[in-house]
Amino acid sequence: MTRPSAIVDQLNNEVMKALMQRHEKAINDGMDLALIAFNKKNFTLEFAGAYNPLYVVRKGEVFVYKGDRFPIGMTTMDEKKNFTNQQVDIRPGDMVYMCSDGYADQFGSADVKKYKSGNVKKLLSSIWNLPVNEQKERLENEILTWKGDLAQVDDILFIGTKIPES
Repeated sequence: MTRPSAIVDQLNNEVMKALMQRHEKAINDGMDLALIAFNKKNFTLEFAGAYNPLYVVRKGEVFVYKGDRFPIGMTTMDEKKNFTNQQVDIRPGDMVYMCSDGYADQFGSADVKKYKSGNVKKLLSSIWNLPVNEQKERLENEILTWKGDLAQVDDILFIGTKIPES
């Protein structure tokens, strides 16, 4: 199984089966995720997401591929939801990012407000061409500066990869 939507659908089914063994009628907690499959031979990228998006940055321009608006596992057995498989336009030199919602949802600044996805996009458009270790440092420093003395509200995960030039 290599198609991201099929993998996420199977994961959803397995989670539902495991949770339903406890004889619950519905599950009120779910898991967000983003999953990609990159075919180096055909130079294609596919994406499926449960709430979490995929960001592609090309020459400083950010393209957002949104995940489906439902999580893994938060449904009933009667309510069958399938995840969408998206073909992603990629080109050599693009940066591809996946992240949890914890970065955008982090409270901070003097106004104690969320960082938000608009700021994530601005940040990615400014760091995409840096070496990945510098990107990591900039992402870490940005969120630490943003949150200041406030507690971290959620998990924060960022994964990025550069599409090879050839």
